[in-house]
Amino acid sequence: MIPPFGYCSGSESGASALRRYQERKLRLLSFWRDGIERQLAAMNAAISALRRYQERKLRLLSFWRDGIERQLAAMNAAISTLEQQMHRDQADHQG
Repeated sequence: MIPPFGYCSGSESGASALRRYQERKLRLLSFWRDGIERQLAAMNAAISALRRYQERKLRLLSFWRDGIERQLAAMNAAISTLEQQMHRDQADHQG
């Protein structure tokens, strides 16, 4: 098996070369881990922002729906009242 790049050096002992290789590998893996942690934090922030946006949108749409339902109830009451008045007036004219 071929030793890792930079593993063997004429001026270093095998143990110190291995130690240097392991330290480089640790730095590289730590660098990758830090990048993945940043990506994860960014994704969590995006998910959180999306949830907040959806919650605000839901509250707004619910508010609008409630207002429209109140308007509908008022219109139904006005129609009912007008129909009652028309029936009463029609009965008064016939009787």
